Amino acid sequence: MSDAHSSWRDRGIGETEEWLAGIQNHCRLGSESHAFCALRAVLHALRDRMTVDQVADFASVLPMPVLAIYYEGWEPAGKPTTRQEIDAFLEDVEADLPPGFPCRSDLAAQTVCALLWREVDPMRMNRAAQALPVPLRCLAPSSMAR
Repeated sequence: MSDAHSSWRDRGIGETEEWLAGIQNHCRLGSESHAFCALRAVLHALRDRMTVDQVADFASVLPMPVLAIYYEGWEPAGKPTTRQEIDAFLEDVEADLPPGFPCRSDLAAQTVCALLWREVDPMRMNRAAQALPVPLRCLAPSSMAR
């Protein structure tokens, strides 16, 4: 394996581990696997509210391991979902979390969204915020949600 490939892989894994640690700490989760579940649930709920083009645009800035989580189980037919309200979004996050998950879905959503807006290219996140239905723009920092 080339050094360039190894470096790229290690950077993506390291970045993903940092994201998971941040989610785990902020939500006070007992394990990295819980942080993974929160990240996956929120990414899927966001993804399912975007058009195919918006999904691809957003995916292009995710670290490779997160990209795999993002696309896991995606069926683009019938997307974006018509469930556009914040309550429906949180219900979808909750439904994707394992039973007895030790964190409320709203805290998981706020934590993952804050992490995305902090770690991902601001222009892409601004486009992502504008692509979200108006009721979900509250998930973006106030400076980007307009």
